[in-house]
Amino acid sequence: MQKLITTIVLLVCSFYARAEKITLSLSDSSTCHFEKNNGMLHGEYKSYYKNGRLKSEGSFLQNNRFGFWVFYNADGSIHCTRDYKTNYSYEEKTAANILNKVNWNEGHKWCLIYEKEVIINKRYLSTMLASDNENLFNSEAICKKILQAVARSNAELFENSRFVNKVDKSVFANKEIVGFRLKEDRILDQTTQCLQYRIIGIAPLEYNKESKSYKEVCWVYYPDFKVNWQTFL
Repeated sequence: MQKLITTIVLLVCSFYARAEKITLSLSDSSTCHFEKNNGMLHGEYKSYYKNGRLKSEGSFLQNNRFGFWVFYNADGSIHCTRDYKTNYSYEEKTAANILNKVNWNEGHKWCLIYEKEVIINKRYLSTMLASDNENLFNSEAICKKILQAVARSNAELFENSRFVNKVDKSVFANKEIVGFRLKEDRILDQTTQCLQYRIIGIAPLEYNKESKSYKEVCWVYYPDFKVNWQTFL
């Protein structure tokens, strides 16, 4: 019994140790208060205009907006309310009581983001390994077919993530692909009020036994590849 109580206490302490409350100043002089857990937006969110009035309030669940959100005008009046199903799909009711159903990702197409509306824009390189994603890579569908789509499509291949020096598709010969590296932008804008993930490039990875490291076989510029890759899946 004592061991069980000790375990529960350690789990609770571990949870709160990973949870963070953060205040961030944005480029438009507004501020926001939010909670993070294990590096993800998770918990209550509130933002404020530079005059101190509430700008928006709602909750995140593992980086996704969910449930009921309220957005305010700078004078304190309600601009609209939204009921989020996903980050990109929600029902919005305007101050004039007009109900709209919004799906920013309809047809898996990127919605337009205007530079003047960007609040936060950061670029990341992330690695996805077969050893950490067994369900994804054990399925013959995704890994093998992505490589087939790259080989058959008109998308050009590049030496590195700058997408300048081109390489031939023969670079895939006798390569054992063990993962992918992604170059992506994460953007928060005024219109959608969603943190959007935009993949810029994908690089298949092989394991180098001599250096004991993962090497990029080549890079594919994803916006060009995205146009026709689903044809091959």
